[in-house]
Amino acid sequence: MNAFDQINGDEVIFISLENAPSSRTKTYFVGLVELGVECQWYEIRNKSIFRDVSRIVKNLNVARCKFVVASPSHVLVPYVFWVTRKMPIFDLGWPLFDGVITSRKNHGILKLNFLKTLVVDFFSIIFSKIVFVESSYQQNRLNKVFFFCKGKFALLPTGINELRFNNEFSEIRTSSSKVILFRGGDLPEAGIDVLISAIRINTRPDIKFIIMSRSNRLKGLNLPNTQVFTDFLPDDEIKKLYLSASIILGQLSSHKRTNWTVPHKFYETAYLGIPYVTSNSSPMIEFESSKCVKLFKGGDAIDLIKTISSLVDNSQEMKSLSYNINNLYKTSFNQKLLSKVFLRYINKYK
Repeated sequence: MNAFDQINGDEVIFISLENAPSSRTKTYFVGLVELGVECQWYEIRNKSIFRDVSRIVKNLNVARCKFVVASPSHVLVPYVFWVTRKMPIFDLGWPLFDGVITSRKNHGILKLNFLKTLVVDFFSIIFSKIVFVESSYQQNRLNKVFFFCKGKFALLPTGINELRFNNEFSEIRTSSSKVILFRGGDLPEAGIDVLISAIRINTRPDIKFIIMSRSNRLKGLNLPNTQVFTDFLPDDEIKKLYLSASIILGQLSSHKRTNWTVPHKFYETAYLGIPYVTSNSSPMIEFESSKCVKLFKGGDAIDLIKTISSLVDNSQEMKSLSYNINNLYKTSFNQKLLSKVFLRYINKYK
């Protein structure tokens, strides 16, 4: 590492809620460890936040530590600030409001969840020194919503922890199979309904589908030419299924959240070098302009199956998409690069 890539201080302290899905922040944590930066990861119990944060900080030389609150542990930011008297770096990724309200519509009784998520987002941003977000579209949006904090938001793409997939770039996919894989939750923006409709109207028996989702409603469906995995799968099994596919599907809906978010599976697909078909959202249009992804009209099952059918018969385009998305990952989103970007940002602050 050159001098600018090294940490200005002794240690980076990552703090997360216990059992929180912190895979985004874990990517940078693992990347910093690989770079030789001294880091510690602590998890906080939901029912004893102040006590646990105080106990951890008591054993640290606060003056020589940089504190990072992991995504999605928004509620921890004020506690870390109060206990350390230092504004932490916050790996926001996306606001809590996006997941709870925009996606799940979980407003709660008398819209209490609506108000609660706004308050948590507000204080987590106010008490942070810098706030990392997942895309330039998310950055622009939050600069407008939280205009009084303009300048706090910094772009840091999500990427993946490459150790999950054996820490080596895959060769470019040249599979002659016509297996189409979807991986994701059953949230509105994912568009599982669009996928189900596309599978049912598909008339080609040579095109087969794999669905990896924890969605309970998929368990009772009998979809033609489709394998469904609803149980937890370890990373080696996920990678094996990925590599059996000729196309990976991204977000399939026209939900407004797709216009400022980039899902984890985009980076997984790019890392493995597999053609990616996704809805025509704003971030994906940008990638389509450099021929890294194939787009269809979001929410339109007929257009989705037409796009898939046309693509699997065009081996030259498949190879081009595979090369371009893999090259994009290597040059813009690899774990070492993102970890260095993370480090350079936090080095600006004491």
